Amino acid sequence: MASVLLSLFLISLHLWLCSAQCSPPNYTRNDFPSDFAFGAGTSAYQVEGAAAEDGRSPSIWDTHTHAGKMADKSTGDIASDQYHKYKEDVKLMSDLGLEVYKFSISWSRLIPNGRGEINPKGLEYYNNLINELLGKGIQPHVTLYHLDLPQALEDEYNGWLSPRIMDDFTAYADVCFREFGDRVTHWTTMAEVNIMSLGSYDNGDFPPSRCSYPFGVTNCTAGNSSTEPYIATHNALLTHASIFHLYKTKYQAFQRGWIGMNVYTLWYTPYSDSKADIQATKRVRDFMLGWIVDPLVFGDYPKTMKKIVGSRLPVFTKSQSEYLKGSFDFIGLNHYTSLFVVDNSAEALAMPIRDYNADMLATLIVWKNETPSDKYIPSSTPYRPYGLRKLLEYFKQKYKNPPIYIQENGCGLGMEDTMNDTYRIDYLNGYIGMKVEHDAVFLSLAESWLAKCSILKDAGGAYVEAEAVKIKVAVRRGSGKRLKQVWPRRKPWTHRAEILPIFSSVSFLIGLIVIVPLSVLVEGAAAEDGRSPSIWDTHTHSGKMADKSTGDIASDQYHKYKEDVKLMSDTGLEAYRFSISWSRLIPNGRGEANPKGLNYNNNLINELIEKGIQPHVTLYHLDLPQVLEDEYKGWMSPKIVLFNMVG
Repeated sequence: MASVLLSLFLISLHLWLCSAQCSPPNYTRNDFPSDFAFGAGTSAYQVEGAAAEDGRSPSIWDTHTHAGKMADKSTGDIASDQYHKYKEDVKLMSDLGLEVYKFSISWSRLIPNGRGEINPKGLEYYNNLINELLGKGIQPHVTLYHLDLPQALEDEYNGWLSPRIMDDFTAYADVCFREFGDRVTHWTTMAEVNIMSLGSYDNGDFPPSRCSYPFGVTNCTAGNSSTEPYIATHNALLTHASIFHLYKTKYQAFQRGWIGMNVYTLWYTPYSDSKADIQATKRVRDFMLGWIVDPLVFGDYPKTMKKIVGSRLPVFTKSQSEYLKGSFDFIGLNHYTSLFVVDNSAEALAMPIRDYNADMLATLIVWKNETPSDKYIPSSTPYRPYGLRKLLEYFKQKYKNPPIYIQENGCGLGMEDTMNDTYRIDYLNGYIGMKVEHDAVFLSLAESWLAKCSILKDAGGAYVEAEAVKIKVAVRRGSGKRLKQVWPRRKPWTHRAEILPIFSSVSFLIGLIVIVPLSVLVEGAAAEDGRSPSIWDTHTHSGKMADKSTGDIASDQYHKYKEDVKLMSDTGLEAYRFSISWSRLIPNGRGEANPKGLNYNNNLINELIEKGIQPHVTLYHLDLPQVLEDEYKGWMSPKIVLFNMVG
């Protein structure tokens, strides 16, 4: 079995509140790899507060909660007031030994109109938060969107129901990458897209509260539960792909971060051994998980969904499919428990109209018997750690073992249970212990969720400040001390010094001569079409050139080779000597060839021959792929190999 790569494992700071009488788990931090990290996670609307301060405009959650749609009539107007108390919060994280903090950015705080002018106060807040975290040795992980669309965009074109969302979201993401990417290296584009679509456009429980009779749990005034969940998700997937490619082509080469998408999924098990329940379980997995992940991995929706939903399911064009396929560095999972599946295809297929839930042709069951047979958690969340292992094995088999971040895992308790937290300790001990004792998948991050399991009630609600203080006091006096004993902090995280801002000017010039010294000097397109960094990229991005130039653009021969060859022909040249960029042709230094790199070099050679110019090729001109330098010190090792795929 493959080793589990637990490079990052996050646990919410309030999830492990423990009285002095609690005994520690039967594992310690030493059971995890040295690069294991411990942290907390929140979302903007649930913790920031300051909802109407310093230029922030309303999000759809403000509209929703102010309409009294929360069961307890709560709002996020104050929440935990992190906007004003971020230093206190970060100090608490540091005191507890946290190494990572995952938070979301409020789009309507940073760009109040949804597009256009940036709010200086919003920009200042997030820069201050990030810098405060870094100053305490805590690594920031950022989610660009956590269900809090600016109300202005909802009013203008119905938000996620319009393809116009792609341009506005991509522009917003561009601002975030540009302003924060020099210090943030882990990005999640969107949280729980499948739950957003169901809550917002099927049952109407989330803003903008759209649904249609007979579906929905609220009195929706507009919507179509049969079609809108699929439309919203379709637009969200294409928007994610747009943001992914923006980061890949414009920022990743020098910011060197990771970017992925998040999906909510439980584990689903047949209620019985009947063929009908087994088939129903496969359908549920396709609808709940494959709806999001299949397009990311394979470029299209599951065949099961296409067959059942039919024309109500939007269709990806061929180019959209290619754009989506592989558009992630990791896939984030939110997982809490496991459910049982019962087939109800006969009943569902007889319905005159169906929504998403009916389209699954199945019923989800929490308990097999009237009396819960599994360990019971007060929030009615069954304690079933085996489900997470099954889920990860499913990913390994179906999706070819992609990097997985478990971004949420935990249980919700009422305020009365918060100070006596043994239930949550049992829950997390089981899940974390399962991860320690098994290894079968490429698991690179896991995280439990702060906002849903501690200070804040569900999505959008907030306890008053007095209650938040009680929890913080409990952390400091009792559980914080216990937690630091079990999870002593390792070396504080520091931002990589070699990640520097991109330089826009270059000094490399192409001469009209037979010999051109180096591909990096002329090609440009340093971060485009799959090319990975060479040692020259690392060198120049570290500012080691006297004039601070880089080869990011150079003479741009990658895009303008036809113009260059025409100029050579017009000048009467008979030969052109050039070198091949190893990291463009084989980005990992070995293995799979990059089709775009192969295509470029073939096009250049063919263009030269067509003009009667003889190509002379140098296989290597000082531009070793950085991955090989990192792996075995490049030319210092006999392992070095060069692959020639052009012939």
